[in-house]
Amino acid sequence: MKEKQEMYDINNIQKCEESFKLSCSPHKDTQCVKTIKVSDIESFDVLCDNGWTVIQQRINGSLDFGQNWDSYSEGFGRFDSDFFLGLKKIHWLTKKEPHELYIYLESLNGTKTWAQYDNFEITDEYNGYRLINLGVFSENGTSNALMFHENQKFTTYDRDNDIMPGNCAKIYKGGWWYKNCMTINLNAEYVNNYGKNVIQIYWDDQMLVKQEKMLIRPNL
Repeated sequence: MKEKQEMYDINNIQKCEESFKLSCSPHKDTQCVKTIKVSDIESFDVLCDNGWTVIQQRINGSLDFGQNWDSYSEGFGRFDSDFFLGLKKIHWLTKKEPHELYIYLESLNGTKTWAQYDNFEITDEYNGYRLINLGVFSENGTSNALMFHENQKFTTYDRDNDIMPGNCAKIYKGGWWYKNCMTINLNAEYVNNYGKNVIQIYWDDQMLVKQEKMLIRPNL
């Protein structure tokens, strides 16, 4: 996949055109909000971006990602700002058919990098939203750091599923598929950098970025 060249104006999000597809794949070259209507769970909205479903977005430092288990399960935030779609919805989407995962990062100086996995899937809440699959890895300058977290359950400050004596989510102030603790964490806290909130993520090492997204789409 080519690097994304344009991030659409988040202040002008419109509803997607009607489509029978239960994914964002028909909505290429646009950003829009799509309602997913299914029989076994309550319908929910997703943000579509160039045919991908955005499952996590951090773009302006407005939202604390040190949320509890219920918040990560159900989702939090706004599509026109920072948000996390919700583990329950991500599980439903990825269990129906194989999905690719695309991670987009933009550094403080504007450098854009990405990583991609071709078979991303997590379990249900009963099994701790375990990251059970990632698949084949590709990138444009990042390491395969997320593989360290494969088969790990999700951890928040009030639900400790990691394998170290302490709680990794309390240490790094954000929920994630921690092990002991991590090589990558895209939900870590914001930090102040010369008077501005910037995202302090971890990808093998600490990085400061001004924007990052996690997106999925069916792997057809």
